[in-house]
Amino acid sequence: MGILRLWLGISVVCVAVLVFAAEDLLDKVAPELQVAEWFNVPKHRVQEYSLSALRGKVVLLVFWRVGSEVSEEALPKIEEFHQQYKEKGLVVIGISRDRPTEISETIRKRQVTFAVAVDDESKTSRRLYKVDKVPTAFIVNAEGIVSWVGSAQKNVEAVKQEIEKALEGVFPFTREIKGFRPKKDVSLKNEVDAVIEGDFRKAIQGCEVILKKPSATEEQKKDASYLLEEIRAYARVVLRSAKTLEKTGEFVAAERLLKTASYQFSALEEGKEIKELHSRYSKDKTLRRQLEADEVYQEYLTLKQEKKIEAAKARLQLLIAKYPETEAGKKAAEIIAAEEESKQPQK
Repeated sequence: MGILRLWLGISVVCVAVLVFAAEDLLDKVAPELQVAEWFNVPKHRVQEYSLSALRGKVVLLVFWRVGSEVSEEALPKIEEFHQQYKEKGLVVIGISRDRPTEISETIRKRQVTFAVAVDDESKTSRRLYKVDKVPTAFIVNAEGIVSWVGSAQKNVEAVKQEIEKALEGVFPFTREIKGFRPKKDVSLKNEVDAVIEGDFRKAIQGCEVILKKPSATEEQKKDASYLLEEIRAYARVVLRSAKTLEKTGEFVAAERLLKTASYQFSALEEGKEIKELHSRYSKDKTLRRQLEADEVYQEYLTLKQEKKIEAAKARLQLLIAKYPETEAGKKAAEIIAAEEESKQPQK
């Protein structure tokens, strides 16, 4: 009886630790997925399903297993969420570490149409997300932060509520300044062409000239005001995108975006805040180190893609040695730790 009580006690502690490990990702940047294969995603669109590419949208990650009754029973409900919210900014990704042939047969049988990924040697489920029980769901908000973790089968209503809550924050995230076509036709051809080409500085100057021009018609002034408001709205999107990039540790992309935006939107009120944010990269030593570290991390990603393994590993070691307190330094430490763990014999 004493041994049984001890065994039960150890089991409870182990389960608690495992649950905590998954929930420990709450309010943190969702780790990038490491998968070997995709279903329900065209090959030319695979890159669109990285979490970094899905900023601005809400992502529902569901970890499940073939042969798990509760997992397979949850799939139809997850499919409902996919159909109900996909036009509102929700992207559903199922992740399984089973054999591709088994996954393919199961999603065909269950009529699953959302994206499903084959976990790469359990790197995503066990090492990155610490998933021990299935089906487990993670909701990643528009800023790339994990906002909810729980059972995808027991807490269906909670999942729905959290999805709807997260969808309130969906926005048209951008990594670079791009031109766009105004939502309605206006009479200002030169200014509209400048907006389409992404030359917002020129468009703003043109609109301001028209607003001050005595000979401009009321229609022209009305169109100039409308176009300026569209540009301001876009400037706010760019500003929020830059802040999101900083939150997720992408300092190189954030600094580059702010630098371009501070020039393009300098004449706007939003441009003042953008310029102030960009100036921190030269004034704030801590932020400067984050930027320097992320530059090294981007080198690592490039070298890894080019399969220059030793050179890539050297960048990780440099980050750990020189920038341990930075976001890039922490990511480097996690990558090295995961690699060391993968070398250990499976229990």
